[in-house]
Amino acid sequence: MGGYGDVSVYSSEPSNIQLWQTLICIRKGSSDYHFMKYDKLSQAWYHKPGGTAPLKYLHHPEDIIWVSEYSSNGVCYNADDQLAMGYSLTTYTSEVYYIVYGEHPFTTNTAGLPSNQIAISGVKSGVTLTGSITIPEFLNSRTVTKIGSSAFSGLNQLSQVSIPSSVTHIGSNAFQNTNNAPIYLEGRTSTPSTFDINWNASGNPIYLNGNLCTHTSTTFMSINYTQHGHLCNTCRTFVSKLNHNHNVEHIPLGTAPSGIAMHASYCACGHFLTVPCVSRFPQFPGDTVICMYCGQAFSNPVFMMTLPNGESFVSNAPFTYDMFEKLVEHLELSYAYVDFIVSVRSNIVYDEYVVNLVSILPSRKATLYEFSE
Repeated sequence: MGGYGDVSVYSSEPSNIQLWQTLICIRKGSSDYHFMKYDKLSQAWYHKPGGTAPLKYLHHPEDIIWVSEYSSNGVCYNADDQLAMGYSLTTYTSEVYYIVYGEHPFTTNTAGLPSNQIAISGVKSGVTLTGSITIPEFLNSRTVTKIGSSAFSGLNQLSQVSIPSSVTHIGSNAFQNTNNAPIYLEGRTSTPSTFDINWNASGNPIYLNGNLCTHTSTTFMSINYTQHGHLCNTCRTFVSKLNHNHNVEHIPLGTAPSGIAMHASYCACGHFLTVPCVSRFPQFPGDTVICMYCGQAFSNPVFMMTLPNGESFVSNAPFTYDMFEKLVEHLELSYAYVDFIVSVRSNIVYDEYVVNLVSILPSRKATLYEFSE
């Protein structure tokens, strides 16, 4: 079968033949071999090679005995017809072999895997997968054990995906934006912890051994930098997503090596941000002030920021968007990112009446451009 791509041989008729695969079967007679080819659209078996007349019932691969077939002008004659016409019959009674072959559409890699395993990393350039697809259990004589991050992301013409139990690792966003196609995990009653928590980021329906997961048990946890949600303990799909609220508690972290007073701001899900301490204005350089969040004392509050409601706050670190966002959320103010970029200014306080304005670029880094009045 050299040159026919990936080849698999079975002793019984395989199911879930993919669009890129061809199924044939072969059986030995007394002096030759007989081939048949399966047509996926009509779901009928035909002579292979040659001919388009559908095979009669005696020629179905599951029959105990195959009988040679005579076809003329598109008419297929059965065994009785052939005997009446004076033709001798050739029978095929040996074991039937089913052969599946075809050039698969996947990109693969084997980095970091044992010599008998392979990972699917995506789809080959120029290939469009549509309808129902089954991830093969074997590729290139290796067991498929991993599906990489974003491997099938954006394939919005899929209607169903089936994944064999040989796959033990699936990366983040592997099936994101895939038309909400149901995903069938064969041979599993739950997903392993080696599936990334964002493997099913779009929340496609998950079927375990044919049963739809209804997410009856969940765990509240962080998803990423900005969101948390309830993760199903059975299929590892997030069934709800909300933005973090880092106002649950604030733990003093002391002074950073840069001399900036710091605290950790926690969300109920356990996610936290490390943020400089802040205090309400008026406070001036040289003062010792108390952080409004964690109660930690800090000195030299030389940076100031005014919020959309007119309140001003000071810190001994330049104000970043994280600090702005946490402040306005804590005060339950409505805001947009433009408020930080355009309207909100950080200020370096030199004395009670002299201020240098400092614009903070929207990079979440303490990059400053200073100009004097």
